[in-house]
Amino acid sequence: MTRISDDEGSTNRYRDRQLVAFLKRYRSIEPAASPDLEDRTIAALPPRVSTLRRSLWIAPLAVAASVSIAWMGYHHFSPNEPSKAELAQLETFIEETWYCSVERCEEEVWEAELWESDALEANR
Repeated sequence: MTRISDDEGSTNRYRDRQLVAFLKRYRSIEPAASPDLEDRTIAALPPRVSTLRRSLWIAPLAVAASVSIAWMGYHHFSPNEPSKAELAQLETFIEETWYCSVERCEEEVWEAELWESDALEANR
């Protein structure tokens, strides 16, 4: 950075003073404000929607969306009701096998064949 010599500094200060004096002398005069200017400006603005009215719509919409999502999820993930035939088949199965869940039962012939066929297929 170069230093400004005293001669240059005084010249610059003189020019600055001349510029300030010129601006003060020829500055424009601002017009007087109209007394009803503020009222006219505010009247020209579009009416503002109340934030309270806007926020009153948010709560019911959020509740409606939540209920809709919950209802769709419940129906999507809940299992279908079993038919009468499926209930009868389940009841028959429980009646036939309940004893084997408490006591040791002999395997039925078809169960033994099923186990043997599965074991043979696994060894291949």
